Amino acid sequence: MLHTSRRCGLAASRDTFGRRVAVLAVTTLSIAVVGCAGPTPAEVGHALEVTVKDAAAHFDRKEYAECYQMLVPVTHLDPNYPGVSRLMRDVDAVIAGIRAEGRDMEADFIEACTQRSEVGEPKSAIFEEPEPTAFEPSRLGSNRSTWAPAERSIAAKALLYLPDRLLDLLDVVSLDLHFGPGLFSEVHVTRGLQAGGGARAVGKLGWHYKRQVGGCLEAEGSVAVLPVQARGFFGSIAGSSGFQSTAEASAGLQGPSQPLYQEYRDFWGIGGSSTFIFFGVGGEIHPLQFVDFLAGWIGEDFLRDDFSQHRPLRLSWRERQNLQLLMRAVAEREDPK
Repeated sequence: MLHTSRRCGLAASRDTFGRRVAVLAVTTLSIAVVGCAGPTPAEVGHALEVTVKDAAAHFDRKEYAECYQMLVPVTHLDPNYPGVSRLMRDVDAVIAGIRAEGRDMEADFIEACTQRSEVGEPKSAIFEEPEPTAFEPSRLGSNRSTWAPAERSIAAKALLYLPDRLLDLLDVVSLDLHFGPGLFSEVHVTRGLQAGGGARAVGKLGWHYKRQVGGCLEAEGSVAVLPVQARGFFGSIAGSSGFQSTAEASAGLQGPSQPLYQEYRDFWGIGGSSTFIFFGVGGEIHPLQFVDFLAGWIGEDFLRDDFSQHRPLRLSWRERQNLQLLMRAVAEREDPK
């Protein structure tokens, strides 16, 4: 009787856990569908209003690169939006002054933003210089840093040279331990060649992608076979590089221009992740970051993440979220589906 009772209890526990994983997968998909839905007209209107005000504030603080970055999607959605033309003229007028101060790299960066190609499709080849507008799609995916050029003295560049090489080396690998319910396993040699699936909702700790030391929360349900994947995903991360979150539900061929790989994951990464019941591990090697590490020794910084040549854009998390929302609205307008 005792053994029979134990077997029944174990079977019931397995059934209960299986149902919980199934519910988790459905819930994850539902959250992601809501989170990744296209922006509504009201959301776009609010983002336009706030972004123009934020751009004006950056101009007043003489942060001209930030100002121009914020105006790019606005001019694509509504070039006649109140205040935009005046701001564009004001920034154009100070470019000569920026050059007079010896800030040629920043002046070139701002001028390049005015000569950019259409938003919505990745234009740069993998090893070409990334597009100057930080939040439009690129085949580099999320490897591309949203940084602006920085003018440094020869002494400053010399002091930052070895720290930049160390940071570039650390960018090559990411590792994590995670805890939470789920059954999930996947391996990938880029996200165009992957296999696995499952469902989980976990908290992660570790050295995450793009210099994030800290924790993240992720919920996902997916199945992947080579270049095809169906998934629902929600993730947020907070750490040494700030806060970031994203959500997506999709099915079909995977590519680096998809929002998940532009904002959160490395499409070109090689690695895997596994979760069994309440514990899991994950790791990834980032080939483009390794190329950037090698190129850094001869002074090239094609991912724009060396402190000796670039600086992070001074944009708040709210400003970045609004920019990403507006870029998605531009992409939908130029490539309706």
